Order: sequence, then structure tokens, then C-alpha cells
Amino acid sequence: MISDAPLTENALYNQNEELREANRNLEAALLSISHDLRNPLHVIMMDSGKLLEKSGDQFGSRERSSLERVSTAAQHMAGMIDGLLGMCCIAGQNTSFEMVDLSSLASAVFSELHMKEPHRTVVCTVQEGVHGWGDPRLLEVVLVNLIGNSWKYSVNRHSAVIEFGSTASSDGNLTCFIRDNGIGFDASLADRLFLPFQRFHADSEGSGIGLASVQRIITRLGGRVWAEAGKESGAVFYFTLPAVPST
Repeated sequence: MISDAPLTENALYNQNEELREANRNLEAALLSISHDLRNPLHVIMMDSGKLLEKSGDQFGSRERSSLERVSTAAQHMAGMIDGLLGMCCIAGQNTSFEMVDLSSLASAVFSELHMKEPHRTVVCTVQEGVHGWGDPRLLEVVLVNLIGNSWKYSVNRHSAVIEFGSTASSDGNLTCFIRDNGIGFDASLADRLFLPFQRFHADSEGSGIGLASVQRIITRLGGRVWAEAGKESGAVFYFTLPAVPST
């Protein structure tokens, strides 16, 4: 029995190496396909846009509507491709762990959103002194996506409120949350929110890649992510980060 143990360990190691190689090949294929699709899509977007600009009264409402649908579909697909490229880039990054000032990152994300849409009235609250163990570049992507998600889905609220905060557990792990009073989501769909290309509101913009990227990053950092629908409206997104390893 003892002599079989190294063989089992070697088999597991080889299997893991094969899985890692398969993932690398898959990511390389996605990267190649995404790049190859961008050029023809760019042509479609440019030409449909030019036709719409120059058509004037030459096209009727039906023809213009068709062209607008082509342009919108091409833009949406371009967003999906950009999302895939982003996920591939995330997978290819080396992970560097350090203590990250999440409060400062969240405040910077809120400031950027206010600058982009200064006409909106959004009450943004950031808990001070929230620090977590992880990669600062990847955690910035997480907060940009989660806070941006709350910002987007609270656009129709007269008094939108978005809050970033955290709670610490006895084992040293950190749980962060982003809470909003936006339109929320159907609680039965919570398990599907983090799958790629999922869009649960017909009039929403975006590629459906953002939350999938968040889950991929948080899993890579050793945590988990989930969402809860509000009792009446809104949503709360949670993610955990591991405790600082003891030296």
C-alpha cells in the first residue's frame, strides 16, 4: 500500500498539469478567436454607422430600423468579445498578494462614476479602514464591476443609494458587500448571475461578462462571491477574502 502512494501522487500531479495545459490552450484559442472576430465586427459597425449618417431621407423607417438593429447587435457582440479578452487577460496575470486598501479603491470607483455621469444623484457610502489580502489590480476589477453593476441598475431611482462595507469573522476572513436600492433581481436566478453572458433585464446594457470575471477573480484569490435580492428592491453582492497568512 505504501509503495502505491507516490504513484497516486504522481498521477494526480500529471492530471493537474494536463488540466492546466488544457486551460492554457483554451484561453489561447479564445484569445485568437476574439482577435479574429474584432476586425470584421469593426467593419460592420463603421459601415452601418456611415450608412445611417449619410442615408438622410433615402431610407424609410423600416430600413433605418433594420440598420440600427445591425449596428446595436454588432456593438453588443463587440462588448462580449472585449469581455472575453478581459477574462483571458485576467487568467494570464500573475497574482501578487498584499494588503489592499479596499476603502480607497471603492472611493476611487465612485468618484470615476460621478465624473462620467455628473447629472445623477447617488448617495455613495464607503466604510473607512477596510483592508483585504489579495492582488490590488484584480481587486480593483472586482470593485469596478460590482459597484458599476449597482450604479447601472439604480439609474431609475430618484434617490439612489450604494454602500460599500465589510464584516470580519473570528477566523480572520473578510466579507465585503456592495448594497444598493436598484431594481434588484429575481432571487431564483441568484445562482446564474455569475455565469458568462447572462443578462436578466431586457433593456440592460453590457456583455454579461463582468460578474463572471468577478467570480473568477475571487475564486483565484481564495474567496467566494454570491448575491442576495433585497426584500422589496435592490441587491447585495458579497465577496470574501482569506485571512492574512501567518508568517
